[in-house]
Amino acid sequence: MKQCEAGLTTAELWRQHGITEQTYYRWKGKYCGMEVSEGKRLRQLEEENHQLKHIVAELLLDKRALQAVVVLRSEVAVSERRACGLIQIHRGTYRYLRRPEDGQLRVWLRELAEERRRFGYRRLQVLLVREGWVVNHKRVYRL
Repeated sequence: MKQCEAGLTTAELWRQHGITEQTYYRWKGKYCGMEVSEGKRLRQLEEENHQLKHIVAELLLDKRALQAVVVLRSEVAVSERRACGLIQIHRGTYRYLRRPEDGQLRVWLRELAEERRRFGYRRLQVLLVREGWVVNHKRVYRL
């Protein structure tokens, strides 16, 4: 764009960069008046937007597949194995349940750790069990 503004004819510009007339005018409409850094930032944001749209589309497909399994099982009276096989998803995906949130446990564990700084996660797990929490050492380590 800057070369064209500097006085180079558009036909020479097309030949020099190996682009078509349509491409030049499309770029001119999109990037005219922008600095190079702004153009790069715009392309980066467009790429990021494309990736996010792709992720959302995949999640919607997963959700629709799970809903289809529910419909097949309830309305058509098909087994779980057959419904998942028809939709081509793993049965573990259909059965998956999220872990419950660990908000209160995380806060309580942090308070215990600040109070007893020298204790490791295994000793903190013992203290949590004594206070009535149902938690194993692997979960305490993860938190």
